[in-house]
Amino acid sequence: MRLWGREQGEARARLLAHLQTRPLDYRQALAVLDPDYREWRPGGKPKHSLLFFGDLALLLLKRQRVCLPLGAPTPEGTAQAAAWLGKQRLNEVYVLGEEMFAALRPLLGQGKWRRSPNYGLDEEHFRPRRTPRVRPLSRLERREVEEACAHLEGFPDPRSVLRDFRLMAKGRPITCSGAYTRQQLVGFCSSAPICQGVTEIGTLGVAAGHRGEGLGAGLVTAQAFLAFERKDLLAYHNRAASDGVDTLVRSLGFWEVTPAYHFIPATSREQWRAGWGRPA
Repeated sequence: MRLWGREQGEARARLLAHLQTRPLDYRQALAVLDPDYREWRPGGKPKHSLLFFGDLALLLLKRQRVCLPLGAPTPEGTAQAAAWLGKQRLNEVYVLGEEMFAALRPLLGQGKWRRSPNYGLDEEHFRPRRTPRVRPLSRLERREVEEACAHLEGFPDPRSVLRDFRLMAKGRPITCSGAYTRQQLVGFCSSAPICQGVTEIGTLGVAAGHRGEGLGAGLVTAQAFLAFERKDLLAYHNRAASDGVDTLVRSLGFWEVTPAYHFIPATSREQWRAGWGRPA
């Protein structure tokens, strides 16, 4: 049975307390639901709704048309939530963990399921791999960043790189590091706060001709030191489920936290999302 009014307020408080016990796992939801976390991006916190079906909650991000199931998937609540989801025009259902995946998978109809790993790192388990070829980027290096995006094969997605660099240049709390070869920018990494106590790696990549030189590890190392200075944990979502990234982050001390399952409905207008992760 769907919850309303006072019952929903009490359920929301219980849910928030549960999410806060596992900030690495639930960082995307906490960024939206935690009233004490101030979103730093220009648009602020996204418009959303939170619906309860017993102990199972659905967090709907309205503009993105993405839904995050949260809480406990009891049989009755899961069936009711799945029926509600089946009536929506969603681009993605972002499911955390094996239990929620097993409960929802038989009920969500036609679409594609993908799995991608999440990782966490704390200062105690950190095994840094520094390199003098990595250093912080400043807003004055815009031309170098734009040239790398335009001309280097295998450089990270220019849309993500330029978005993160411009936000950093405007004074937002996002940090950008660059990897260099003979004064040429050949790698990029950014990270930013995502919820209280957690920083997340955003964009990461090294140009094709410079992989295997330790630059990826050096870039992540630089971002990790900055996160630990703020007493944050560091998170990374291996959206593409790449074995190379898995090897890289584990070598630095990351461990895998709750995996993400992405359901892309057959009716989704953003079928490119089905290119993330591996078939589940």
